Order: sequence, then C-alpha cells, then structure tokens
Amino acid sequence: MGENLSQLYPYTYASLLKSCTKLKDIEIGSRLHKKTNEIGLLKSNPYVGTAAIDMYAKCGMLAQAKELLHELQVYDSVSWNALISGYLQNDHSGEAFSCFDMMLQRSVLPNASTVTNALKACGNLQAINKGRQLHSQMINSSSLESSQFVGNALVDMYSRCGMLESAREVFQSLPARNIVTWNALISGLIREGCYQEALKTFRLMQSGDICPDGVTFTCVLKACGCLRASEEGKNIHNEIDKLRLLRTDQIVGNSLIDMYSKCEMLPEAQEVFDSLQIRDVVSWSTLIGAYVQHEHYKEALLYYEKMQLQGVPPNEVTYVHVLKACGFLCAIRKGQEIHDEIDKKGIWKANQVVGNALIDMYSKLGLLQRAQEVFEAIPSSNVVTWNTLISCYVEHGFGNEALNLFKQMQGRHIPPNEVTYACIFKACGLVRALYEGQVFHAEVDNNGILQNNLVVGNALLDMYIKCRDLMQAQEAFNKFLHHDTISWNILIAGYLQDENAEEAFSLCELMLSQSIPMDATTITGCLKACGIVGSTEKCKIWHCRVHGLLNTNQLIGNALVDMYFKCGMLSNAQKAFELLPTRNIVTWTTLITGYAQLGEDAAVMCIFERMREEGVRPNSVTFLSILSACCNSGLVDQGKLYFRAMNEDYNIIPTFEHDVCMVDLFGRVGQLERAIIYICESSPHPHIMMWLTLLGACRKWGNVIIGKQAFEQTLLLDSKETSAYLCMYNIYMDAGMFADAKEVDAMRIRAKCSYGG
Repeated sequence: MGENLSQLYPYTYASLLKSCTKLKDIEIGSRLHKKTNEIGLLKSNPYVGTAAIDMYAKCGMLAQAKELLHELQVYDSVSWNALISGYLQNDHSGEAFSCFDMMLQRSVLPNASTVTNALKACGNLQAINKGRQLHSQMINSSSLESSQFVGNALVDMYSRCGMLESAREVFQSLPARNIVTWNALISGLIREGCYQEALKTFRLMQSGDICPDGVTFTCVLKACGCLRASEEGKNIHNEIDKLRLLRTDQIVGNSLIDMYSKCEMLPEAQEVFDSLQIRDVVSWSTLIGAYVQHEHYKEALLYYEKMQLQGVPPNEVTYVHVLKACGFLCAIRKGQEIHDEIDKKGIWKANQVVGNALIDMYSKLGLLQRAQEVFEAIPSSNVVTWNTLISCYVEHGFGNEALNLFKQMQGRHIPPNEVTYACIFKACGLVRALYEGQVFHAEVDNNGILQNNLVVGNALLDMYIKCRDLMQAQEAFNKFLHHDTISWNILIAGYLQDENAEEAFSLCELMLSQSIPMDATTITGCLKACGIVGSTEKCKIWHCRVHGLLNTNQLIGNALVDMYFKCGMLSNAQKAFELLPTRNIVTWTTLITGYAQLGEDAAVMCIFERMREEGVRPNSVTFLSILSACCNSGLVDQGKLYFRAMNEDYNIIPTFEHDVCMVDLFGRVGQLERAIIYICESSPHPHIMMWLTLLGACRKWGNVIIGKQAFEQTLLLDSKETSAYLCMYNIYMDAGMFADAKEVDAMRIRAKCSYGG
C-alpha cells in the first residue's frame, strides 16, 4: 500500500477495513487505522471510525475498540453498535449492557440495532428487570416498537429469561412474524423443557407457510429426542431431506444423530453420520456419545480411533465420552493413553468436566490413588469434582474416607448439593455412622433439599436401614411429601432385614391399595414377606398377581418358588419351578435350598443331578445346600465327593460355611478325629464356627478329649463365647466329671465379669 494510502477516498478506507474484518487480518487493519488517523479521516469521518471500531471488536481486540470509540470526536449510534455487537460476539454480555448504559448517558440515541443488541445482552444475563425496563421504554417509541428486529429480540429475551408467558404475549402482539420470531419462541420453549408445546408451535408455524431453517430443525429435533418421539423425529428427518439441508447444515446433521441416539435408534444415527459429506468434531463426538449412552463402549473407542485417523482432533466432549468408555471396559492401558494425550494438551487442568471424567474413569478402574492424584492436581475444584471423588470412595466401600473428604469440602466452603448428600448418606450407611447421618439429616431438612429431592430422601432411608434404626427410617418416610417405588422398596427391605415380615407384607398391601407402581424388587420383597408370614391363601393370591410377569422376569419366578418353600408348600414350589419359561442357576439353587431346608435330602440329590444333566453350572450356594443335605442324611462319602467336585470340577473356593458343613458331616457320624484333621488342614486360621460345630458333635458322642481341644481353640478365638462354656459344661456333666464342669462354669462367670456383662 505504501504512500498511495493517502490518496484513497474515505469510503475506500472503510471498505478496506471491512475486508480486514472479514479476513481477521488485524495487521493490515492496524496499518489502515494508523494511516486514517494520520490524515485526519478517523475523527472526521464517522463511517471510517465505525469501520475501525468494528474491525477491532470483531477480531476480539475489545480494549482497542473501546479506546478508539472514546477517542473519536464524532460518533453516533452506529459506532456504539459496533462495540456493543463486538462484546456480544465475544460472550461479554455484561460489558455489552454497560456500554449501552454509557451510550445513553452520553445522550446518543439508540436505534433498532442498538436495542436489539441490548435485549440480547439482557437475555444472556437473564437480567429480566433491565429487559422489562427496555421494553417499557420502547412502547413510548413507535419507531422501535414497530421494528421486526426489536420484536424478535423481545421474544428471545423473555424466552431466555424463562418468562414464557411474556414471550407469548409479545409474540402474539407482533404485526408480522418471520422465521426468527418463531425460532425465538420455539427455542425458549425447548430451554424450559416444554417439548410438546415446542413441537405444536413448530407445526403451527408450518401451517402459516413459514419455511423452517436449520435453527428451527435443531430445536425441534432436540424436542423429539427428549420426548423419545421417534415417529415425529423421522417425519422431521424427511422434511430435512426434502430441503436438502444435510448438504449445507452440519449442525442439523449432528442434531439428527443426537435425536436418533436419544430415541434408542442407533442404526439410524449411524446411517445419518455415514451420509454426512463433512463430519466435524461435533459429528464424531455425538456418535461416540451415542455409543457410550447405549453401552457400546468398544464401538465408541473404535470410532475414536477412526476419528483421529481421519485427522479430526478430539475436543473436551470427545474426551469425556471415551474416558467413560474406558472406565466401563476396564481398559486401563487405553485410559492411561488418553490421559497422557489430554496431559500434553493441558486440557484437564483447565477444564473441570474433563478432570471430573478422569476421576470417574480411575474410580471405575479401581485405581483410587490415581483418582485422588487427579483430584489434587485440578486447580479449582467445584462441587461436581468433589462429588465425583466422594462417590468414588463410596462405590468402593470406603465410607470413612468419603466422610473425611466431605469434611474437607466443607472446610473449603464449597456448598454441598443434592448429589453430595446422597453420597454422604450412603457413606454413613456403609460405616454405620448413625450420629453423623442424623446431623446430615437435620441439614437437608433445614435447607429444603429433603422435601424436593427423592434421591436424597431414599439415600436417607437406606442409611437408617443400614444403621438398623427402622423407627427413624419409618418417621422419615412418613414425613416425605412424595414417595416413589424405590422409597417403598427400601422400607420393605428394612422390615424384612429386621425380621418383621408382617409389617413388610402390610406395606406391600398398602402399595396395592394406593395403586403405587411395583417393580421387580418390590414384588420379590412382597413374595418373600408373604412366604415368611406363611399364609397359604395369600401365597396363592400373590401368585395370581404376578403370573403375567413370570415370562419376563426371572427374579420374580425365583422369589415365587422360594415363597412356596417358606410356606412348606412343596408341590406348589415344584409346580411353579416347572412352569417357569427360563431357569438360571439361582432358580435351581432356590429349589435345591428349599428342599434342603425342609429335610427332603433325597429330592435335593435328585434335583442336583438333573440340574447338572441340563448343563447348568452349580455355584457356591448350590454346593452349600448339597453338603447340608449330605449332613442331614449322614452321607459322608457322598459329601466328600461333592466337596471334591466343587474344588476340582468347578474351581469353587470353599468358604467357611462349606468348611463348617464338612466338619458337621464328619461330626454327625462320629468321625471326630477326621473332623479335627479337616479343621487343621483346611485353613491356618479356622473359623470359630468350625470349632463350635466340632464341640457340639463331641457332646453328642461324649468325647471329652477332643471336646476339650475344641473348647480351648474356641476360647482362643473368643473367650466370651457363652455357647462354648455351656457345651463343655454339659460334656463334663454327661461324663460325670463334676469338678471339671464346675471349673468351666466358673470360667464362664469370670469371662462374663471381665467384659462387663
């Protein structure tokens, strides 16, 4: 350009500045600004000055734009509009409105563009009072009130502030409505969750011969996804295809993928993705997110790899999705690779959402130390970050650590939210911290969270149940304004845990009378309660109630078989078992255990063999029932064979319950020496129940020597075990060893006194 710049006309300079704005060429733009200032055009020609302000504002150099505006000797609303618009484009709505206020103070009259921008700033800030004040001022200005742009901005402002009724009133009062007007109202309805009304408004718009654009379709596709309105979504897809919008509007394509994903139509989402001519990071992230949402984690990681191979760099949203996939797949190596990649880009320390996703991934991988390290490295943790780590400890059963973390959170003055309290109540339940739970109960009572959030309420109920305080659980339940199925399930389970089946059954009947929906957990609880109560008539009634669900839910079928056994109705239990459409190991084990508990040992053996013939693999509980049956029948050799099969054929590691069964098996037939050998060989630290079982067998067979050995070993494990003293006392008494019996009784009294009993 050189010296020839001085010979250019003012409007040529303005045009050149506008070109620099479009090209974002701040270097040449600054040279033009300098030259126009030197030759006096900048201050003498508002057109040139405004172009320079606009250039700086649109290039994100807002301080320079503001400084230039105040340097100008002559400026009008257009110059101010350039700066206000720049603030808005750079997401500085507060500064935009302050600039508007300053403009009014300088007695510069706003035009329609100024007011439109000011209303947009109010909407972004949700500054409803300022917005209403502007609206009131406009009513007195006929030129502004009649502007289509201002009318659209008013609808949008009220919509963004959640004032839908006011938005509708302005909308109805407008003499003319274009696509922008309709979009403002529809998007407002979407933001407020009024999805049905948004779709209704969309159809009303079309009936008025207004052609929807990309913004409209993006809004209504979101409504379809949130409503799971797949048919409506497909119809809208057809309309988009007719307008050939997918060729030109990537945002609409991405919205279609998201809509189909939310409607659980993954093949259709994939088809839309494949049809897109250009796929940006949002397209890839939306598809990857769809696969994660539907638990297709391997596919999510596959598309993550494809995305990178095609040269599309992932963004924060992509990383959140793939970290979640790694967590669920237990893909430690891949998760660490992605963490390293994020580290190199410096993303997660600046982006809390990605940092939270990293903590969550390491939690799912069971790497709590790594989760803690990520947490500590995040510069500014918000409540979500704290919640993520607290829930991490809770999920892995570390209740005390979760409670300590919560105390640290409070020490840093980070206010807990509903998620925090739900996690903390779980932590209290884990460690039976009843007092702390009561303190937190008072907090959520005082701050109103408890009355408005059932998740917190249910967590509170569960905490009281786990702390064995059924009375407080019932009191809390009674105070809830609303209950859901989960609330009832927790309380029913609490009464069953407390062995109060009558009250649990009463709650089941109350649910029925109040037409409260029951899920599989409710029904299995009701069947269990019914079985314990032992009413054969009620068992049959409940069987009729759940009959239609037996084809779809195995849990209910298993509970039905168990219910009949608890009532001693063997033939009904067997019949229910035979009529079940599918049977898993739990079903077979329920049948075997039922017969074992009722002493039908021959039936137990028969059913076990039938189960194996049908190719069902027994589990630990199945073998426990089999060994119990062998004990009852005195089938030592058969029991030994089953025990060996459990170890060698099915690779099931014996628990102490299996070991106790084997000791009982030998003890019942008088093989006490074999029993003591088994105890010593089974474990370096035998369970106390093994010695107590042997002690009981010694009393049956009058074996003082082995009985004394079992007694001594029991006391080494628990010197205050009353049943051991009583059993040994009786062994000595039966053997006529009265002095020894007296000494054992004295030992019992001393042990009782030493423990404050």
